[in-house]
Amino acid sequence: MKKIITLFAILIISLTTSQAQLVVPDFTLTDINGNSYNLYTELANGKTIVLDFFALQCGSCQTGIAFAENVWQTYGNNGSDLWVWAIETTLSNPIDIQDFVQVNGGTFPGFSIAENDTLYSFFNITYTPQYFVICPNGYIKSCAVEQIVNYVESCPQLNSISDSGYKQSAINSISTQNSLKINFSNFSTNPLAFELFDILGNKISQTSDFYPQGNHSITMNKSGLSRGYYFVRMSEAGKYVSTKKFVIQ
Repeated sequence: MKKIITLFAILIISLTTSQAQLVVPDFTLTDINGNSYNLYTELANGKTIVLDFFALQCGSCQTGIAFAENVWQTYGNNGSDLWVWAIETTLSNPIDIQDFVQVNGGTFPGFSIAENDTLYSFFNITYTPQYFVICPNGYIKSCAVEQIVNYVESCPQLNSISDSGYKQSAINSISTQNSLKINFSNFSTNPLAFELFDILGNKISQTSDFYPQGNHSITMNKSGLSRGYYFVRMSEAGKYVSTKKFVIQ
């Protein structure tokens, strides 16, 4: 069966922080059997997401699959509370990917991103395996495989922090009708920086400034941008907090 991957947006994070609350952009992956998995839908349903970035040629990834399977069986109940999504990073055949997961003891879905490798490039996957735990409220943690359980179990406490009234600065919308207009909300006293990237992750321009708390709009130069998809990344005091995709038609 032909494998189709629909990538709506890229989750961009700061790997230097121990944990960060993010406004998580949406993305959808479709497995070899045609089953689609949408990040926003699963988080909204209260599920925790474990991302397992692996490679078929990686020996330690084999034992990682088995460890992630234990997490999947213990906490996931086959997708009712938690998902493990295995993402192959060397653009391999979808059939080989699912076989790799199953042969090494995994029953969770595996994905090829041969049609669009932007997802793992934005996660800065320079080696495998790498693991990320995303809590239902948007907290995300890069961790070693043996740390997955600790961070999965910490998600309820992190959710209560989010519910206590904390507000995160975020990009709300982007307009391209005349100029490139970015509408955002600021809840910080730190400077905000905005960076413009193309779909391949090449930085085109950037700007930064201090803004009062509240809702604001800024414009960025869109002259010279060809048709296609782009991303604006917003950072607060050097930490990435929000990303938004837009298209030039």
